[in-house]
Amino acid sequence: MGKKDEQEAPLLAHDALDEGGAMYNEQDKVRQKKQLHARAFIRETFTYFVFLIIFVWSSSKQVSNMTFPMVDSIRGGLIGSEWTRGKEFVAIRTVGEYWDWFDKVFLPNLRPQFWYGTGRTWDSPLSPQEKRYTQTHNFVLGTFRMRQVRVRKNANCEVNVKLELSVHRCYGPYSGEAEEKASYGPWNDTSTNASSAFVWQATEKLCEAALLEGYCTVPQFAKSWPSSGYALDFEVDYAPAAKQAKFLKDNRWIDVQTRVILIDFVLYNPSIELLAGVQVTSQVSETGHWLNRVDVKPMPLYDMEGLSAKGVLAAEVVLFVLVVIYIFAEFWEFGRYARVKSSRCTKCQIDRVMSGATTNHWIYCVECSREFNPFRQAECPTCTRETQGESHLCWKGYFLDGWNILDIINQVFFLYLFIWRLKLRYDMWKIDFAGVDQQFKILYPMAWQFSFTNWLNAVNALLCFAKLFKYMGKFRALSTLIRTLSMGAKDLAWFTLLFIIFWTGYAFAFHLAFGATVEGFREWGSSMMTTFLYLLGDFDFPLISDASRPLAIILFVSYMVIFPLILLNVFISIVIEAFEAAKAFIRSGKEDYIGSALTLTFHQISFKLKLGTGSTMLPEVRKLIHRFEGANLEPEQVDDLRAFRNEVEHNPFNTELFSAVVSAFGGKVDRPMRQSDFQLMKKAVKGWRQLQKDREQGLAEDVWATGVSDEESDADDEDQSVATGSRRSQTTQSSIGGSRRVKDKANLARYQSSMKLVLLNPHQQEFHNHLKKLENRTDQIGNFLGDLLKAISTNQDDDLHLESASELETNDGQSSY
Repeated sequence: MGKKDEQEAPLLAHDALDEGGAMYNEQDKVRQKKQLHARAFIRETFTYFVFLIIFVWSSSKQVSNMTFPMVDSIRGGLIGSEWTRGKEFVAIRTVGEYWDWFDKVFLPNLRPQFWYGTGRTWDSPLSPQEKRYTQTHNFVLGTFRMRQVRVRKNANCEVNVKLELSVHRCYGPYSGEAEEKASYGPWNDTSTNASSAFVWQATEKLCEAALLEGYCTVPQFAKSWPSSGYALDFEVDYAPAAKQAKFLKDNRWIDVQTRVILIDFVLYNPSIELLAGVQVTSQVSETGHWLNRVDVKPMPLYDMEGLSAKGVLAAEVVLFVLVVIYIFAEFWEFGRYARVKSSRCTKCQIDRVMSGATTNHWIYCVECSREFNPFRQAECPTCTRETQGESHLCWKGYFLDGWNILDIINQVFFLYLFIWRLKLRYDMWKIDFAGVDQQFKILYPMAWQFSFTNWLNAVNALLCFAKLFKYMGKFRALSTLIRTLSMGAKDLAWFTLLFIIFWTGYAFAFHLAFGATVEGFREWGSSMMTTFLYLLGDFDFPLISDASRPLAIILFVSYMVIFPLILLNVFISIVIEAFEAAKAFIRSGKEDYIGSALTLTFHQISFKLKLGTGSTMLPEVRKLIHRFEGANLEPEQVDDLRAFRNEVEHNPFNTELFSAVVSAFGGKVDRPMRQSDFQLMKKAVKGWRQLQKDREQGLAEDVWATGVSDEESDADDEDQSVATGSRRSQTTQSSIGGSRRVKDKANLARYQSSMKLVLLNPHQQEFHNHLKKLENRTDQIGNFLGDLLKAISTNQDDDLHLESASELETNDGQSSY
């Protein structure tokens, strides 16, 4: 026998019961290990679903359902409309239009004087308290600040030498080196405090108005403008504020050197307990183009007054604890990979064989320690542990598993968010709002950080929900989609590269062709977004055809042919092919290790539901195991006891096994045990296993019939043999029937003697009675088909015999033969 036969022979006979061997064979132990892994996987899945539910609930509380109505109300009051009182804010293109919007829309809304806002004699004036509300619902905390950033003359730009005689100055784009800091205009006018708006102020000076130290500016990575500049804090009342605005307007506070104008203020809605940091921005480019936007950043007060706030804090604490547990679990998983030596790693062994470092093609399975050849078998033949040659089982496999990388990113996000949000809670709790009614306070940077945590949390939510596929992919009914993506990943990656090349090329071509006349193509980045919207049907062909109709036709038509007609169909074909391959894989019945373990566990659960749950003898068996754990057992017996304990814990409803074991000790299990006592338990367990094997082979058909004795059973066997023999040839039936009766009677006697140790509950009795009826019906159908085939065969033989006899008679009449 060769090496291959020596290695595979035990695998082919792993179900054989060796009377002198261990209490559990290798396959039984592997089955128990699968059950352990399956139960651990189910627990992990359930825990993650609980974690996800808590995460969704607590995260949803961070964004109130009233946040958008508040933001929309603020935007609507500040933007205005050209059909009402002034030109719409986003459409402002000149300095005059800006001041017109400020006088007719912004200031009347932020500092209202009349109930209907008309200012006419019939309009009802507001009380001093009502004047502090904008849009009648949002209270204005303190006053507002207007600030601008300017650039120096001839900085970041240079007048062409050919035009120096006609053009004497230029004002380029903003940069830190080009920022203007010199005073200008009526900066020394002492008749009004508005003259301070013409004097540059450093960041340190302006940050004195922050509600809390450290929250004066947005983080550096998100900052586009400095916190310094020319600023003015307006008066609280409408009339003085309007007078200050007129002073700025009359003295040309906004001029050609202005690059951005920012207005900051804070609102509070007492009905929904939300603060809002508002920043109104108008950017003026070096070409005179205006870009205007209203940015509203709401955030909660983070107090602990209400039950909902306490519930959100408690949920975040629970989330933090679960994340810490997941981090420790991640370290444990890495250690599990690291404990696998390279000699047991399939990928490492294949690499060594392919490189010529070794000629040994055999490795040990990391689960059942059975040796097999990965070049001839894609998975372990004993435990079906998937050992694909392209995946590492050692420490390298941890980092090559995409789910582990997803877990690392997810946990880093969680820790970062927890720390940042905890800091925001603490800082908000420290803020003292006393005395803010008459002065300007900065809240926008803190509110921006709160919004940024929600942005990060949005990305984290995608990662959390994507992790669900890790668990869904192990269930056969839900794994088709996941396997579709995995099987088509390589082709989709190449398709994505091809798509990006075409997309980038067309975006650049549209930018070069129409960037000077169409706003959507003014930059390469905006051109890429515009061309992507073209794929979704959002395009305006007349807009680009006005610039160059022939070029627009060529670019637009070729773009639509290549992308929607060709590339989209290629993408669909790749997905369909991967989907068909995934369905074929599912139909083949192949599973990975966890998948097969889950299948085994669910089958046991289904069987448990059919037979009934629990066993009254479970405490007695546990006492017996506890007694043996204190005994001085041999190493092999210790291994058998561990396997028996796993069997008990996995199947606490197995009354047959428990009854057999307890009966072997006469019911006295709570006593000191010795090695000789272990042999009694071993014999009882092996006897129960033999019963299971006999039941699977159908050798004890009549045991479940009520009131049938051994003699009646033997008589029924003899009657059945006679009846069957009448339908077959006498010689053949006598030899087959006799040997079968001897074998069946021996197995049946052993089965019935063992069944005396078994106490069946009513659910098991009913279930096996149904099985018996089904088996009898199947035997009747089989006997009927056998009789039918026998009759057909007999008729054909008789017809053939008659034809041969007539031919012989004819020949005898013609010749002496």
